[in-house]
Amino acid sequence: MFGLQERMRISGKILLFFTFLIIIGCGFSDEATISPNGNPKGTFYSLTVLNRFEPGLDAEKTRGKDLYSFYCTVCHGESGDGQGLNAYNLKSQFGVQPFNFTDVSAATQASYAEVKKVIARGGGGGK
Repeated sequence: MFGLQERMRISGKILLFFTFLIIIGCGFSDEATISPNGNPKGTFYSLTVLNRFEPGLDAEKTRGKDLYSFYCTVCHGESGDGQGLNAYNLKSQFGVQPFNFTDVSAATQASYAEVKKVIARGGGGGK
């Protein structure tokens, strides 16, 4: 019927077709978590920590979880409450308390641009 080369060529085309379908299907994401005025919806905790553990994480959320775990948990804690392992040192030596991402009132006070600035700079990035 078909030779080995012909079967491999057909298999390659089928694989390419399904890969294309998967890429197209994954390109559509859920609604953004940005409100009409440009600020994030919800608390910092819900936007950063809780979203990371939902089933079906996309690549960006998974990468964000990894980055938060590597760079942020030492000061902000795994739950984002500002009680990480290094929080005591920051407070006692520098008078700085790591931000509590679970504080709903604080989340509404910062603009989206300010949130991005703090995330990019870390530490005293909001000052």
